[in-house]
Amino acid sequence: MDQQRIGQFIQEQRKAHGMTQQDLADKLGVTNKAVSKWEKGIFDTHQITSRLRLTCGKVDLQLC
Repeated sequence: MDQQRIGQFIQEQRKAHGMTQQDLADKLGVTNKAVSKWEKGIFDTHQITSRLRLTCGKVDLQLC
């Protein structure tokens, strides 16, 4: 997956679960600005995949 597709996927999953960017940020321990950047495809791929894998149990999203 390229970064744009990953960002779109994160946004789709967040919205499907009725979450705001702030809700997701709070669950993942990041800022809402970080979530916004992820959804725009602006991130280091290794860093975001590591963060999401570590927190999959905290958020009911199909990211793992």
